[in-house]
Amino acid sequence: MVGVHATQLCSACHVNNNYALTSAACWNCHQADYNGAMSPPHLASGFPQDCTQCHGSSALNWTSATFNHASTGFSLTVFHLSKAGIALTRSHWHPERQFVFFENTVQLGTKISIYHDLEADKLAAGLTSTGSTAPRLARSFLTLRFQVNKALSFDFSHNYFRDVPTFDTRLLGTGLLDQFLFQGFSGGLKLAVTQGATFYGNLGSSKREQDPKASLNYQGGLMLTRLPIPFHVDLRYSKFNSSFGSGSYQSIMLTRQLSDKIRFDLQGGLQSLNSSFTNQSRTKYGTADLDYLIGMHYILGVGWTLYRGGTRNYDQIFISFGYRF
Repeated sequence: MVGVHATQLCSACHVNNNYALTSAACWNCHQADYNGAMSPPHLASGFPQDCTQCHGSSALNWTSATFNHASTGFSLTVFHLSKAGIALTRSHWHPERQFVFFENTVQLGTKISIYHDLEADKLAAGLTSTGSTAPRLARSFLTLRFQVNKALSFDFSHNYFRDVPTFDTRLLGTGLLDQFLFQGFSGGLKLAVTQGATFYGNLGSSKREQDPKASLNYQGGLMLTRLPIPFHVDLRYSKFNSSFGSGSYQSIMLTRQLSDKIRFDLQGGLQSLNSSFTNQSRTKYGTADLDYLIGMHYILGVGWTLYRGGTRNYDQIFISFGYRF
């Protein structure tokens, strides 16, 4: 006996003292494990019922698996995946932002991948400074990744935002602007120091056309995936100095992939901001987000934000609904 079988009692397999078993196939005892596997979904994807092809015959658990895609006759030397969708946001049930998005991923062998996300939107007239509501390019994220080995990867990115950090500078006081730190080119790396701990960092610029010079921002963190809690943990620190102000972020995020269709994120942190646009300087915040993929096309998102900053305090509940082509 090999693997985890060597650690089991005989009665775990030989139920009712039945020692007449003639097959050692995993399927005979582990059909329920196969049917219940969701990452990836074995039954729906038509995975082979010979578990040893991916898990081997001496595995100690079901989480350590390898899969040679070339054995299927379709080697993943070049792989392309595209998504497109439409969505809208409403404030007090009035239209606020309508947008379309396009996502493309290209995988070149096992070392190089390219990801691009583009959004074009149409804002309600009350949310623009000129009153123009014509559709415009809203944002673009482009990332080129080099996977040096299983533990180390390098990213080179270019981000574009039509309005940095937001379409209305009065909203600066509402905070949560760390996603707008990198406008232009940036670079980063990820390093897995153990199977359950990964360090990451990004360094880049933020510059609008009217800014006299670019500012330098950086972000770093630690992802922990094997703690004795049912969440992945992301500890993050960001520091920025841009045209709209300077400051830093300290946050912790808990993430749980409940299934292939449901994801839950919980985040809390501290924001420090010095800006001529707002008197808000130091803020505590918390957010909770739940995304649910309905069928193959519909996306439902719900969330809640708690923001406490002294001069501005608010609670926000939001619901989003989109269609993915």
